Amino acid sequence: MSDYSSPIPYPWQQPHWQAFLQQHEQKRLPHALLVSGQQGIGKWHYIQAMADYLLCLSPRSGLACGTCRSCQLNQSETHPDKLLLIPEDLGKLIKVDQIRQLSSTIASTAQQGGRKVIILGPVEQLNINAANALLKNLEEPASDTFFLLFSHVMSGVMATIRSRCQLFSMPIPEKSTAISWLQDLGFSGDMELILDMSSGAPLSARSLLENDDTTDKLEKFLKGLVQAQQNSASVDMSIAKEWLDIELSDILEWWPQLIHKVVTKRFKGKASKPADSATDYVFVRLMAEIQELAVGFNQQWLFRFMDKLLLSKKQLLQGANPNKQLLLEELLLDWYAIIKSR
Repeated sequence: MSDYSSPIPYPWQQPHWQAFLQQHEQKRLPHALLVSGQQGIGKWHYIQAMADYLLCLSPRSGLACGTCRSCQLNQSETHPDKLLLIPEDLGKLIKVDQIRQLSSTIASTAQQGGRKVIILGPVEQLNINAANALLKNLEEPASDTFFLLFSHVMSGVMATIRSRCQLFSMPIPEKSTAISWLQDLGFSGDMELILDMSSGAPLSARSLLENDDTTDKLEKFLKGLVQAQQNSASVDMSIAKEWLDIELSDILEWWPQLIHKVVTKRFKGKASKPADSATDYVFVRLMAEIQELAVGFNQQWLFRFMDKLLLSKKQLLQGANPNKQLLLEELLLDWYAIIKSR
């Protein structure tokens, strides 16, 4: 038996959830919804809650009941009227063969006598043939069939697909809401800095705090930057090799946030000392050290480097498969040039 359970929308999603319930009550739901936004803010969780609600035979209190036959099938992940179309492997593209499953699903009658729901994404990871195949299905919506799509990079989604969906850009939660949620989970320390390093995404911050492996890798990444800044007279490319066991997506998430902290500190002046509880995290102390060393960096060079990082991140989210070592070495060389720009 799977450990799947019907999700309850997160606190920062509640206003959007109430709007969805109102649309449902007024029978104004679109046949295709495309949810976009920063990774780690709960788009997948939100869409799953919507799918369960739409498939539930007797929803109550604004949620799926959790006990009807349809909910039981959802909990065992065997619901015949719920189709998941996601990349077969992390970072890979969604293939046209996967989209072809849609035809039979759409043509068939709902086996539980209700609706059919297709969850698909990230939409920017459709290859061109898969995107065109999806477009044909969106153009001729079937009765009581709902497409729930999600995207991390809306600019990577075909305009023709966007035009056939109702678009919903899920905002990053208010920092106070995210911090309160993390504290309710039992976390303590410099939550604001941890959220900043997670691009304001509460789920990413939670993963960082509860996953020792992720925390260790963040520390390794930051130690490499400190090493480069303290010994900038010679270029040490072994740092890039030390980073090879870190997910490239994580490095492309952390580095822009670090630059943002450096630039913000320059405008705000000397930062206050972290609270004692915050210093339990080694990466907090490393962040403070890097900020002190980076005070004199050329700001324009930092901004250009951030643009490069964000472009690499966007390409990765769209399914690009760069040579990891070469890219890390190239980025490290750029960082050495910035260090020497002081």
